[in-house]
Amino acid sequence: MNNIVLENDLLILKDNDDKEINIKKDISTKIILINEKDTNNKLIFNLEDNSNLKINIFDVSKSIDRNITINLNGKNSYVELNISSISLKENIYEVHIFHNEKNTHSEANLHGLAIDDNKIIFKNNGTIKRK
Repeated sequence: MNNIVLENDLLILKDNDDKEINIKKDISTKIILINEKDTNNKLIFNLEDNSNLKINIFDVSKSIDRNITINLNGKNSYVELNISSISLKENIYEVHIFHNEKNTHSEANLHGLAIDDNKIIFKNNGTIKRK
């Protein structure tokens, strides 16, 4: 798994390795992931205090099995997740968003187009811990 610490305003990814991306305190940034290959990977995002992250994922592929975990670990952290998927066979997305601190906010916009008899499966889970 690649471990990335993000401290600037934009990251564009075009590979399909497992990744853990850490967003430091007081950082506002965007990540764009563009994919045209079959993939089975895990993406983990960890956000600290007052951090904001916008994730845009664009997938066009026959077979995708993508596991996305977002940990809102800091107070006032925010994530917006946008997935746009075109399925040429079967695309599966498991999204887990954990609100691990007070005053966290998340938005998940999951969109897909399945060609012919193909399918897209979105599993979206959110967990809010009591403090």
